[in-house]
Amino acid sequence: MKLWGNGIYHPAKRRDRSLRHEFVVGPLCDSSLSERKARLYYCIRCKWNFLVCGSKVAVLDELAHRLGVVSDRIIYVGDGSSDVHVMLHVNNGDGFTIAVSENSQLARIAKSTVLSDSAFSILVPVLNQVLGMRTPEIRALFESNGLMLHDWERARTDRVMIREAPATPVPAVG
Repeated sequence: MKLWGNGIYHPAKRRDRSLRHEFVVGPLCDSSLSERKARLYYCIRCKWNFLVCGSKVAVLDELAHRLGVVSDRIIYVGDGSSDVHVMLHVNNGDGFTIAVSENSQLARIAKSTVLSDSAFSILVPVLNQVLGMRTPEIRALFESNGLMLHDWERARTDRVMIREAPATPVPAVG
């Protein structure tokens, strides 16, 4: 069984346009989610719709509510500073966050950071840290689907500064 279709994502290749959503964006309207006006987005291909109230957090909350997903089952992937508030929100609900860029703000907030040319790479921390799969199991899963986990450098940079504690006076014995 091929989980991921016909191979590896390559950023230089064009993606099949038939797989993309094609949204029709509605006019501004009142929203029960926010005091702000919102727009209804509707995909004419898959009939999926959601309300955008001006923030990614509001959209995520509405989708979770509509789909009945509890906060600790949300996995959020972000690549820029506009994702900081959403990652903080997801982490606060015990969800799982993945940064996919070298953005220093995200790296401090995300529970995992993945830097790769392959879109499938975000599955590695999900399989390992969320589903509890061990390295040999993950390698076997990728290989059984025609992919090879060529290099996996697990590293998280801790910035630590250690200084000498100030000397405390020793009480006199006597």
